Amino acid sequence: MRASLLRLTSHTQRARPRHRKGDAAHHSANVCDRQQRAQHCVMRAENVGKDDDVVLVEDKDDERDGERRRKGGLYDDTNVIDARVKLLSWYDDVKRDLPWRRRGRATQQLAYEDVDAKFEPTTASTSEDADAKVRRLAELWRERAFEHGNDGRVGVMSDDQYAYGVLVSEIMSQQTQIERVAEYWRRWTTRWPTAECLANATQDEVNEEWAGLGYYRRAKYLLEGAKYVRDKLGGKYPRDVEGLLKVPGVGPYTASAVASIAFGTPAAAVDGNVYRVLTRACMIRGDPLKGTAAKEIRAVADAFVDPARAGDFNQAMMELGATTCAPKNPKCQQCPLRAWCKGVEEEERTSGAFKVTELPETAKKAPKREEQRAFVVIRRRRADADEDEFLLQKRPSKGLLAGLWEFPNVLVAEETDEVFSARPSRDLRDAHSSLSTSLIGDASSAVAVDAKRGKIIHVFSHIRQVMHYQLYDLVTVIKQEDKDEKDEKENIIITDDANATSTSTSTQPLKWYPASAFERDAVFSTSVQKLYANIARAGVGTIAHSGAGKRARDAADVNSRAQPSIAAFFAPKSHPSTTTSAVV
Repeated sequence: MRASLLRLTSHTQRARPRHRKGDAAHHSANVCDRQQRAQHCVMRAENVGKDDDVVLVEDKDDERDGERRRKGGLYDDTNVIDARVKLLSWYDDVKRDLPWRRRGRATQQLAYEDVDAKFEPTTASTSEDADAKVRRLAELWRERAFEHGNDGRVGVMSDDQYAYGVLVSEIMSQQTQIERVAEYWRRWTTRWPTAECLANATQDEVNEEWAGLGYYRRAKYLLEGAKYVRDKLGGKYPRDVEGLLKVPGVGPYTASAVASIAFGTPAAAVDGNVYRVLTRACMIRGDPLKGTAAKEIRAVADAFVDPARAGDFNQAMMELGATTCAPKNPKCQQCPLRAWCKGVEEEERTSGAFKVTELPETAKKAPKREEQRAFVVIRRRRADADEDEFLLQKRPSKGLLAGLWEFPNVLVAEETDEVFSARPSRDLRDAHSSLSTSLIGDASSAVAVDAKRGKIIHVFSHIRQVMHYQLYDLVTVIKQEDKDEKDEKENIIITDDANATSTSTSTQPLKWYPASAFERDAVFSTSVQKLYANIARAGVGTIAHSGAGKRARDAADVNSRAQPSIAAFFAPKSHPSTTTSAVV
């Protein structure tokens, strides 16, 4: 069997990075890389012989190294070291200032302070002390106590609290713009500064704080993960990728990101941004999420990650993909990896016939499911209230928008707009009528006024939903002789119980929400806020007929005619002043 002769010393001297003098971090990376190379020349060899300082290595390893050198770019070890230095230098200069991101160079772990590591569950006797501790822990985030100070001393935040904050930021950043994430992250860590604090929250509280970010399953996983860390791990996060993968809701990318950023573990975090950067830089064809392409991307990423500054390196790759190597209109002239980018090289070689934006070759997404839904918006004004109230229904605990509140609705058809427009209009009217009847029940003492209808479109990740809504203003009729029993009469339509109605046939809880609740930030999902805003824009934001005089006139009008049926109760008035109009 033929073998190649390699001197051990030659392997450690082959690649010397060009870095700035006095740069300890880059020097550390270089030393670490030389050590790795020295080990590489003797690893995985099935037959090794020794003659003084000469090492015999199997041809297959030498051929693999030769193949990498022939490919060039980020496949070549020499280029990898230079590219690391360039990328991290670029990141140090341009990285965005985010509330969870260390502004200096992160090359070591923070000191662990046991005084803040444990947070006992709140009890009645210690609630004041518990609240004070929550405020203190939240203050550590605002003071950026996870950073190294100018005096060289390490921060006072525990490494587990920092890992929690990094995890929250990574979960929030999935499918959400980073600027929006920063706003939510600040509120979140003020309310729940540690995993133990979050573990004491309810799902409703978590959903309320998350509302507006979308993909609500992420919030559920954050809560489940916090409980797992508190109950199974004693409040301490695993330091390695394998351990973090056991935390509910944590996948390979998130585990690698948290391990590297919080604990310095040399693990490559590969997300959509990194897929894009590496497929272009290395001209990797095929679907990046599966098969040979996925394996090649993982191999390149693992070899590329800087062992001395793994956390900064992963954030640099994410930053590069988010700000420079964009899906469309990439800023190739500003890219720190341009000198090693095979995609740019190919674009120049073909005079633009090939475009770097052709990569990655992602699989075509399946078309979104089309839904046509009938929404009922029921509004009332109580005599003892100074604002309108709206009836909302709680969604099931599993599935889309699990556990959130929404306007009651029912699926009419899974059809496109074109197909649905050919249906008889009575299909939608019947759906609204049936749903409203199931909600209100026998409401013979009430009348409907100023009904409005319209539609809006809301797009989820896999659903395009057309929300056909019908608005009903409900006015409770109070006869003059029943003034003393006003409160009881006003509640005859739907009770004010926070979780359910006594007259509804719905299996899901119902609740009246004041109009002001929709004007507060982060209370309802985006689709609910969108529907409410559409109603307000239609000029029907308040009920102008809710005074005592109006109720008396309605009572007199009712006494002059036969008792209305339930169908009449929901039917729009036909006089010109209340003609319905579509709002799209």
